[in-house]
Amino acid sequence: MSKTIEILEKMGNDSSLQNEDAIKNLLVTTACSANIAKAIIDKDVSSLEYQLQVRANIVCAMYPAEDDEAAVEDDEQNSEENEENKTAIST
Repeated sequence: MSKTIEILEKMGNDSSLQNEDAIKNLLVTTACSANIAKAIIDKDVSSLEYQLQVRANIVCAMYPAEDDEAAVEDDEQNSEENEENKTAIST
């Protein structure tokens, strides 16, 4: 994978690698796999993503924290239940 990233980086940095023949020569000289080379030449992004096993879409989700009042109520309920359990055990 790192070799493929290096190839793509070189293509982006070197303006002489903007035509198909120059790209083919680069891929041959770097001993890139045939499938990766075909995906690069065909500009097939989905095939390249699949072969490199990368995700195109990364999703992040956030959940809001509980309100302070709700947390206090939960603590009070838990402490009441604990006291009831202690009373039931001791009798």
